[in-house]
Amino acid sequence: MGEWMRTAVRRTGLTFVAAGGALNGISCSGEDVTSPTTGSLEITTATSGPDPDGDGYAVAIDGGAEAALGVNATLHRNDLEPGSHSVRLSGVAGHCTVAGDNPRTITIAAGGSATVAFSITCPAQQRPRIAFTSSRDGNSEIYLMNPDGTGLTRLTNTPENESDPAWSSDGRRIAFARYPDVFVMNADGTGQTNLTNGAAWDFSPTWSPDGTKIAFIREANPPGAPSFSEVMVMNADGSDVTQLSHTNGIYTSAEWSRDGAMIAFTAYTDSPSFIGFVLADGSREVLIAGGGDESARDPTWSSGGKIAFSVTPYVFGEGNEHYPEDYDIYVMNGDGTGRVQLTTDLEFDDLDPAWSRDDRKIAFVRYSSGHSDIYVMNADGTGQSRLTDHPASDYDPSWSP
Repeated sequence: MGEWMRTAVRRTGLTFVAAGGALNGISCSGEDVTSPTTGSLEITTATSGPDPDGDGYAVAIDGGAEAALGVNATLHRNDLEPGSHSVRLSGVAGHCTVAGDNPRTITIAAGGSATVAFSITCPAQQRPRIAFTSSRDGNSEIYLMNPDGTGLTRLTNTPENESDPAWSSDGRRIAFARYPDVFVMNADGTGQTNLTNGAAWDFSPTWSPDGTKIAFIREANPPGAPSFSEVMVMNADGSDVTQLSHTNGIYTSAEWSRDGAMIAFTAYTDSPSFIGFVLADGSREVLIAGGGDESARDPTWSSGGKIAFSVTPYVFGEGNEHYPEDYDIYVMNGDGTGRVQLTTDLEFDDLDPAWSRDDRKIAFVRYSSGHSDIYVMNADGTGQSRLTDHPASDYDPSWSP
């Protein structure tokens, strides 16, 4: 074998087998001539829309470990076995939509390559806002603000007093009270419509999670009869009004649970106020806090079934009368167990808690000397900050989705 041939053999890893002085077989052992055993995959994302997911996505192949992938990015894999593979994109924000199947199934051949392209659309995201009542313009009106207190917008402007704003679960409508009726309006304040039309004094509306019904409080006081009020429910257009509660007490607030199963309320008879719930079909009422030696009020539901509320102990005076101390905000389970105190201010009354829709924040009202402002805190009571600061009173906070 000549020197040039020996050099070629060394460089390529070829093995020549000689028989009878002639070359009759060649075997290949070098990597550069071995048949490939794996394939490659290119995964791309293309995101459109004004509100993309800020932290990007994650991608997993065949249920394996996830790898980070940007909103407009490409990921390469060069080590996939030949055959069928599943590719899943995760970490997509709730307001964004992935076009086509997810996961995708692709087939890779040995030495071949494939591409999976995910197209994601992210429309403008609806930002949470807080509706509330304020007397800053002379009478009680409904306003909106951002969760940091900025972006103040007035929604109602009438000689009557409005209060008790409550968002529908889709964030498009707000129910509210305009004495003596329950109204509904669009989220921008347009389309204000009377639903109850003077049948009694109706207030404290609250939407069912599916948006088809509104529960509220109706106070009726016929001439010569004792005052009382009940929890009522009607269709979202004001039709088919039905009474749910049956204790002949005085009910003062109502809020529908996020799962639609029950309506929490504040009520009292001849004792300090108490809170409970009535099943959405009116079949049963349950007392869960307050009455006796404490006054509890303002229940509001989290999506996980917890209740934030206000409570204060009642103590005996010299003539055996009861009087309240300062109210604070607590959280408890839906059955009244597991109380946790969130605010501990000894100078002010903390009332009217309202959960944000993601359960991370609670807005509440701090009262002092006939004046009130709206505050917000983390769901564990930390990070308390003031949102409104006006000589008039601000109250009735309600979070949008």
